[in-house]
Amino acid sequence: MLKIVIYYQQKECEMLDHAISFVNKIIGSLQKTHEILGVFFDHYGEREEFYNFINSNPKQVDVIFLTKSLEDEFDQRLLEEFARAEKIQIKFIHDEG
Repeated sequence: MLKIVIYYQQKECEMLDHAISFVNKIIGSLQKTHEILGVFFDHYGEREEFYNFINSNPKQVDVIFLTKSLEDEFDQRLLEEFARAEKIQIKFIHDEG
């Protein structure tokens, strides 16, 4: 069973309850086939949880799931290099709504 984390950054005009509902759907669809080690959730324009993940000790993580590429170019490159160095796959789940 792959060990994963989920990172979600709320969209600019997205209602909090919609974001939470979507993250719960992601968890529900992945928990049967993956071991979820953590869920990191940032409000629009924030990066605190993203940096918490980067600064954690993700040696056990096989995959990080995101809903989209990161908007900040520096953060996107940081994630790509971090994933490469730690041998973590980056996968995307798309919001249907």
